[in-house]
Amino acid sequence: MSRPLAREPILKYVSHLCRRLASTFFSLGQVLPTYRLQHSNAGGPFQASMAQAIDLLSGPRPHPSFGAPGSAAYIENDHHCWLHVFPEGRVIQQPANNEKTGYFKWGVSRLILESDPAPDLVPIFMQGLQHIMPEDRGWPRWAPRIGVPVRIAFGMPVNIDERFSHHRSRWRRLVQGLDLSQRGKALHELPDVLKYGEEACDIRMRVASDVKMHVTELAHHIEGAAGRGER
Repeated sequence: MSRPLAREPILKYVSHLCRRLASTFFSLGQVLPTYRLQHSNAGGPFQASMAQAIDLLSGPRPHPSFGAPGSAAYIENDHHCWLHVFPEGRVIQQPANNEKTGYFKWGVSRLILESDPAPDLVPIFMQGLQHIMPEDRGWPRWAPRIGVPVRIAFGMPVNIDERFSHHRSRWRRLVQGLDLSQRGKALHELPDVLKYGEEACDIRMRVASDVKMHVTELAHHIEGAAGRGER
């Protein structure tokens, strides 16, 4: 997701999967830490790094979001950045004959709904990475498996203002009906009605489903290319 500028992309990584040395290494580069709710109370779709990601996708804001101050990716960048996300939010390794994607998390919905102006969306599907470091691998577990074919497909950019206009309009109406005058103290904090309210949850669910549809179309394309022997 991005507003196109000539700068290196920023990646979100899952903090608890990285050892301390690796976590430090990633935090010094173009990455934002992501925490899983099942492993950390700081996790979930409303964690501070999600607000930072929204800031980075959006235009300049007078008050940057708080949280995760050690993230060089957030400190060193301003706005309108490329941001690479893995919307499944977890490691999912399907059997060789099943390349279906998992459930898409609501973080990607926040990026689409709350970024201003709307970013571009470029769907990407990768096939074969699960065979490089399979979960059931034997010794040596630390070593990647070489010689594994990997295919990566890039879709056409999706115009969010057109494709997701209905969802973004619903979100704006929901936000405009609330008193958000206190949000300046911590911009990454949303009131409970925007976190857990029935309409807010429904909007995020529908956005995540639409994003998954675009990625699934790429999966079907790459499977068809593999069946035709294309590289």
